[in-house]
Amino acid sequence: MKAWFVTILGAVVCGGMILGGCKSNDEEKDRLKSTRLFTMDSVAGEIVELNPRNGGELNRFLAPGPGISGLDCGLGYDSVTGILFFHDSIIDPTVIWRIDPDDPDPTGTATTIPSLDTDYVGLSHDGTFLMALRPNVPNEGIVWMNPDTGTYIKTVVYPSTVDLEDALAGEGSVLFAAGYDPSVPENVIYQLDLLGNASCPLTTGIPGFNPRGLGYANGFLFIADMGNSQILVADMVAGGNIINAFPIQGATSTCGLAAGTK
Repeated sequence: MKAWFVTILGAVVCGGMILGGCKSNDEEKDRLKSTRLFTMDSVAGEIVELNPRNGGELNRFLAPGPGISGLDCGLGYDSVTGILFFHDSIIDPTVIWRIDPDDPDPTGTATTIPSLDTDYVGLSHDGTFLMALRPNVPNEGIVWMNPDTGTYIKTVVYPSTVDLEDALAGEGSVLFAAGYDPSVPENVIYQLDLLGNASCPLTTGIPGFNPRGLGYANGFLFIADMGNSQILVADMVAGGNIINAFPIQGATSTCGLAAGTK
């Protein structure tokens, strides 16, 4: 199948929201119950599944390939097939791994697709396509690709004023990416659309905030704040309220995240 390639340049659209507050109800609990959350332990070289309600460890297994560098990594989860995607642009930049996290031997049965860019710094899956944050296109952009072959589908480029840096999460037409806003200045999270537009950044205002991993599912945005060694859970259905925060489990120097539905 011949690949097609589209580049779209959009704009920054103000009207962002501030993450903050606390909220808990039965509907939130039901959505969390049907959510899966994955992260990585770069010291042990393992991928870990966490309980999205409290951060408790559910399962862990060795990452496929040479391991985890603890630098530019990405995780993405396909809720339809149950496949977890893993990429480390430092240790093994030429491939993206496809893993069945429910396999008794997920490392031994993992397969690869070509990584067409060695500079991906985040992965996500929109239910059909695999997505990757690509910081050098030359403006920051997001690449959509075939999850079975790695073939490019399209690239959406965002304005040079939007500094996307470390992490990506999305579901359908909803996208989030970690970046830096020099006008504040602080590390932030941008909400993006499919046309190259970025909203004013979402921010927590937390001292030392350093988002290095994102996961999004069932209306929840999971944020790996490496500056404070915690994972924040923001309910975007409830206006971006932070409903929980729990310590990152295990020794990690970076924390890629992936989330999906069961």
